[in-house]
This record gives sequence, structure tokens and C-alpha cells, in this order.
Amino acid sequence: MSCSIKKDYNIKLQSKIDDYLTPDYVFIPYNSNVKLKVNNNDYIYKNMHILDYEDKKIFSSVSGKFVGTKKMMVENGKILNCLVIENDFKEKLQRRSGVKKDINAYSVDKVLEIINNYGIYEEKNNVSEILKKHIGEEVLIINTIESEPYIASELFLTSKYIYEILETLDAIMQIFHFKKCMFIIKNNANEIITKSIDYIGTFPNIDLKLVEDIYPIDNYAILKNYLKLKKGCVLKSSTIYEIYLALKRSLSATEKLITISGDGIKNPKVVNAKIGSSIKNIINDLIKIKDEDNLIFIANGLLSGNEIDINSLIVTPLLNGIIIKKKEKIMSTECIKCGQCYFNCPVKINPVLLLNNKKTDISKCLHCGLCSYICPAHINLNKYLEKSEKE
Repeated sequence: MSCSIKKDYNIKLQSKIDDYLTPDYVFIPYNSNVKLKVNNNDYIYKNMHILDYEDKKIFSSVSGKFVGTKKMMVENGKILNCLVIENDFKEKLQRRSGVKKDINAYSVDKVLEIINNYGIYEEKNNVSEILKKHIGEEVLIINTIESEPYIASELFLTSKYIYEILETLDAIMQIFHFKKCMFIIKNNANEIITKSIDYIGTFPNIDLKLVEDIYPIDNYAILKNYLKLKKGCVLKSSTIYEIYLALKRSLSATEKLITISGDGIKNPKVVNAKIGSSIKNIINDLIKIKDEDNLIFIANGLLSGNEIDINSLIVTPLLNGIIIKKKEKIMSTECIKCGQCYFNCPVKINPVLLLNNKKTDISKCLHCGLCSYICPAHINLNKYLEKSEKE
């Protein structure tokens, strides 16, 4: 089951995307399994392959000098070591093979090779493995939505690069033998709906599909169930744009659209930032805070996100937005056994069993936060689910 989320309609995103593309430094996080491809004081080119970890290739978002390491925070609240690159603002590229005119002419193996070479992932999943697994399936599903309230990074990216995304989709469908494509947009996203209709007519195998604004419909399992599909390859529109950059322009993604919103600021907006930029610097430069002493900062959404300290937070490919919210004093009470957490759970987990120290299978938990949101007793049920999962 999914549900509609109440929204504060006083919080409105500006229609114009602001750029933050000239940070003094960028910070590239890595873990203990890292394999560095550069040495201290090396000159770093933009789009240069600088490290590998967990079989994933990481590229620099700027050109400049590798000046050392520093601990910074990522979107899940973890503190990681980061390579620090001092930006020289020249955007120098080491090499560039030029623009490929006809990406439809690529073979399956060549596309998979390029996607691997440019380290394109969705969450922790290698996109080349996703596509390989779904070759020849009936439908390719492109998700342009984020059902978290106040976050619209995916939607803004889709609007900005609609033609590039559709061109790449057309090529992927032909190369991987998909029979049709569903282009998923929320039914209240009027601007992108109009824009998509203008372009999609030139791509006969791509169909526009409007869905309700309910939570958490952006989850792939929930989305496929909503569409009444048992099979189908689901990818984000931002992933398709990354594939476009790799196939068409021989580039990796060096920028990320992030939404900065909430009732604690005067000018909610979407920002196009260099990957590795400091969130604190972005907020200082572009955001008008209402009350600095009475705010909390939440990464990636009110329902499923994490409260974080923005002083060391950086832009990563997994950061979609920052909610800046006024602090509220909400007291939780004892469970009233209303059953709302169970009835509204998309995968039918009963967190009340955990409250009563009983065992329950939480392996399918989406950590969407819907149980905590829906609870009339204001119990943070998601906390109990996370604790049980760690145990």
C-alpha cells in the first residue's frame, strides 16, 4: 500500500536551476578497499579516473591539484576519508574522443563496456549488469519521479535534458531489444508533462505514463506493482543521462542536481553542483536561512532521510536533496494499537512486534519511513526497524 503525503504548499521551489560549479575544493570519498590511481601533488584533469573502490571507477569533477585527504560526511551520515582536489577553474580534460553522432550503431558489448568504463551505477547496482540481465524484455521503465515531498532533483534533470534522455532511450531500446518504453511522470508535474509530449511524438516506441503522487511510488518494486507489471527493467532518467554523456560525449557525470528546500529557508531551489562540493558552502552562497539557531538538516528527504550535520557534508551521486526544517517539539506516547503502521506498510511488516520485543521478518523493509510518518502516537518506528536489521 502507498499513501498521499501532506505537504506545506507555502514551500515552493524556484523554477530556475542555480549553478554552483566553481568550488575552491572538491572532496572525493573512498573507503578502506580503495585503489588510488593518483599520488599526492599530482595534477588532476577533469574526468580523470582517480580511484577504484568496490569495483567502481571514480572520476574527478574538476581539474586541479591533488593536495591530500580530509574526513568529510556523506548523505547517510557516515564520515569517510576523501581525496581533496584544489580546483584550478580551467576544466582541463586529459583526452576527449569527440561527439559520437549515431549512438544507435553501438553493439551490446560496446555499450556495456563503456558503461563499465565510466562507472555508471544506480545506488549500489552496476547499470551494465542491470541491462545485461534484462536484454530482450518487453518493457523498459524510466522513472523520473521522487515521491519524497519537497525533493524534485530527478524531475528538474529530466526537464533540463529531455531530448538527450529520449535520444539515448531510443538507442538503448534498439541495442538491447526492448519492445517498448514507459516514461513515468507524476500526474501533477505539468511543465515536464507538456515538454515530454512535445518531444515524445518523435519516438514512437516511447509512451508517456502518468502516475499518482503517492509515497513511496518511486521504489521500483512498488512502481512495477502499481503498473501491474511482473517484469520490466527500471532505470532512473538521471541514469539514462549519464549513459548519454558516456556514449555520446565520452564524459563521466561531474555535476549533480540537488534540491535544497524546507520551511527553514526563504528560497527553496534546485542547485546544479559539482560532485564533491561542500554543502555548507553552497548553502552559505545560495540559500537564505530564516533562523539559524532553530533548524535541523535532513539529507535525502523527510521520510526516509537522515538528520545530518551540514558542516562537513559533501555532494555525492547519492545525494538528492537537503531539507532545512524548523525544529519541532513532538512528544511520542505509548502505542495505541491502531494498526496504521501495518496497514500502510508497502511490504506488510508489523513494526509493533519489534516494540513488544517479538521477532518479525524485516528483510523486505524499504526503510521508507512511512510507518513513522503515519503513526498517531509519533513513535519513530523506523528506528526500531533499523536497529533490528543491524542486530
